[in-house]
Amino acid sequence: MLLFLFQSGCSSFANFQHHKEQESKHLSQLAEFAEEKKEFEKAAEFWEQAAQLGKDENFCLLRSAENYCKDKKYKQASEILTHAVKKDPNDVQVYLNLAEAQLHSGNRMLADKTLQTALNIDPNTTDAMMMLAEIALLQKRFEVQGDLYHRVLSVDPEHLPAQIALASWYMKNDKDEQAEILFRNILIDQNATPQQIVQAKWNIGIMFGKNGKWEDAVVVLSSVIDQKENSSSDDWYRLAYACYQNYQVPECREYLDKSLQLNPTDSNTLQLQKKLRSGAGHSIELVGYQEQQPEISPPSYWK
Repeated sequence: MLLFLFQSGCSSFANFQHHKEQESKHLSQLAEFAEEKKEFEKAAEFWEQAAQLGKDENFCLLRSAENYCKDKKYKQASEILTHAVKKDPNDVQVYLNLAEAQLHSGNRMLADKTLQTALNIDPNTTDAMMMLAEIALLQKRFEVQGDLYHRVLSVDPEHLPAQIALASWYMKNDKDEQAEILFRNILIDQNATPQQIVQAKWNIGIMFGKNGKWEDAVVVLSSVIDQKENSSSDDWYRLAYACYQNYQVPECREYLDKSLQLNPTDSNTLQLQKKLRSGAGHSIELVGYQEQQPEISPPSYWK
């Protein structure tokens, strides 16, 4: 009799577990369907429910948080990921996702602490270092930012995002020689994406402008601006300004128009356009031309 009751109990428990697994699978399918329809909040809720029933709890929690983030509901994502950390306190990826959600919520100090925890688990987590560098930039701790990029490259010398970030950091700190070396290495790196190559070329063009090599700046910037993802009004103004300095007035007008199409109230663009309409830039002696430069764009503009 006792054996019968035991076997009956085991059978009931197995059936219960099977039912839970089937329900979790069904909820996961509903979540994926909601994702396809870009109904991210609904998908997040389905994944959260699936996490309570299935074996792969943390996988479902991560998917739920991912969808909350896509829906810009970072507080809910943080709560889900905080729960996931408790379930598996050694999963570095959970800490990275949590820090990202905290950062989007504006909680830099908490994100910093979360990333430090990730590095305590795995000191070579380059993603954590890159996010800490982003926080350092927001906090204007520029030396710390540069040190973190160096730290990433000491772990992974081929880390292209860190190379680009460090080269940009060099450029902003007037270390153009080091910046150019890194940017030119990116140009010949077979693993570089098309956009990383475009970004490297663009920044080389910006450095030409910083150093008054306007002809070179025009050649490089004009060759890549149409390849940049989401070229801004500011980008078109920089190219227009380089053309102005290089006495290429028709091209300057064309690029100013493109800048104003994106931002009709941009003060730099409107100021330079006003000068062109008044006749400046047509037949100006070099000395007078250069004297007008600070009036149009501050020296720090090219940094």
